[in-house]
Order: sequence, then structure tokens, then C-alpha cells
Amino acid sequence: MAKLIDLVSTAAASKEIFEAVSNIVPEIGFFDSRKIAGTSFQTNVRITKPTAGFRAVGTGVVPSVSGYELKTFSMKVLSGVVAVDKAAAEGDIRGRDKMLADEAIGQIASASKALAQQIWEGSDAAGFTGARQLVKSSNVIDVEGTAANTGSAVFAVGNNVENACGLNFSQDSKLLNVEELEWFEQLIAQDGGKVLPSYWTDLSSFCGFSCMDPNKIVMAKNITADEGKGCTDDVLAEVLEKYMEANSGVKPDAFWMSWRSARQLRRSRGLSLETLDGSFITKTACVPTDFGGIPIYITSAISDTAAIA
Repeated sequence: MAKLIDLVSTAAASKEIFEAVSNIVPEIGFFDSRKIAGTSFQTNVRITKPTAGFRAVGTGVVPSVSGYELKTFSMKVLSGVVAVDKAAAEGDIRGRDKMLADEAIGQIASASKALAQQIWEGSDAAGFTGARQLVKSSNVIDVEGTAANTGSAVFAVGNNVENACGLNFSQDSKLLNVEELEWFEQLIAQDGGKVLPSYWTDLSSFCGFSCMDPNKIVMAKNITADEGKGCTDDVLAEVLEKYMEANSGVKPDAFWMSWRSARQLRRSRGLSLETLDGSFITKTACVPTDFGGIPIYITSAISDTAAIA
């Protein structure tokens, strides 16, 4: 399946931009992505599977079918307008176009961070539905932390834009066609009747997150700063068990967590070793990269300050 970088214009400069941004926003390099016509799509999402079992020779069985639900996934406008002081651009020793390109890169980085935050938290009311809202209630594990405004979550996800989780973009997404940006001259009004001669361009694009199978997201919530309520291997084991139970033994493609959760997990993996003289030393674990062979991705897009719910 295609990644977001595969959808950008074929120009080498555009691909270099997204390769650089993916080092900051790992979601860009992980999730399968596609372009779709329009700004939304409807699809049948399977919510129950057919049954199967053994039977005696000569004895029939009752046919069974999957249960489906018609769902609509909508894309929303991720908007960013870049304005650059005309004098600064034209006076840049590298040339005007280089400065304008740098400003566009900065806007793409900001847009990518906003996209990643919406994927997990869905907290912007003007944005698309995120993983917190898409996860089934039966696939949520409560770690039961209580420290106010220190809530975080760990997600296990399946990655496939056609039958699990993925990203959707409009066919004419400006975010994916940086080389085709048009820069316009404009006088920008400022306080006191002042105006600023500037160059500006629009990077607004329709984008969205979809989950074609509601069992492809499992979440552990209320992971907090409380002692004993952080992210540990026990929490990941419970998330993995829940995911495999919901998906007939299939493992998730990845775990996703915040940097604080990763730090908590790292500390929980440390060992206390007794030395020959009876004293103890602590052996610090490395930054966690996997659990049971399943990759762990660490992102700044998952909140550590969510309300307890």
C-alpha cells in the first residue's frame, strides 16, 4: 500500500520535504494513504464475523453471515496560509524562491503535526474523527489513573487503508503538491492603518482518518502520572490480548504512545541487581522499540494532559 510520501508530486524536492517531516511526525511514514474523489465516502464496515465449527458427517449446519454497518468517513479542511514579508524574501541572499520554499516547508511541518494530533485525539471540533472516537467501547482498557489532567493513552492499530486504519486525501490536495504552489502579492492590513507588502500562498487540503474495521483499534486510557498507573509491559500485554481476541488471533501492526508513556515503560523495564557486597544497582533499560516483536512508535501527537474519562 502507498504511504503519504508516495502520493506527493513526483518532484524530488517535494519528496525530500516529506521525508524530512516524517522524522518529526512518524505517523506520515507509518499509515497507508490514498487519494479519493470528493470529500467523503461511504462503505460497509463489518462489525460481526460469520461463525464456523465442526459437524458430524451427514449433519448440516445453519448458514451464518457477517454483520455490516454503513458508515460515512468525512475529510475535513486542514488549512494553512503562508505570508512572507516581500522585502525580506527579495532581500534574502539565497534568492526569493528559496525563502518562499523554506516558509512552505515550515507550514507543511506544522500541518503534519496538526494532522497527527487529530489522528489520535480528534480534539479539534473542526477536524475529522480520531482514533479516540473510532475505538469501540469494548476495545478500551482503563488503567484507572486519577491524577487530573495527566491522562494519556496507548493505541494498538492495524495499518491498511482498505481494511483497517489509514489516511485519505483529496485528489487536488495542495499539501501533496508543493511544487505547484502559486505565490501571490498582497498588501496585508495591520493595526494602526499599516499595510505590509507580502507574498502569500494557501496550503489548505481536505484530509481524513478512517478505520474500516472497528476492531483494528484498541486503546488503553487513563495512563497518568500516578504511581503505578503509568505505561508498563503489563498494560501492553493487556492491550495485545484484547486486540488479538477481537481479531481472531491477528496481531496489531504497531503500538503508539506518547514520550511520557515511553519513559514510564523504559523505567518499568529497568532491573535492580544485587552486587557481591550486598548493595543494589539499577540497570536502566533502553528506549523501548517493541513489545513481543511488535514495533512501538513514540509520538508527541498523543496527549499527556487529557482529562480523566
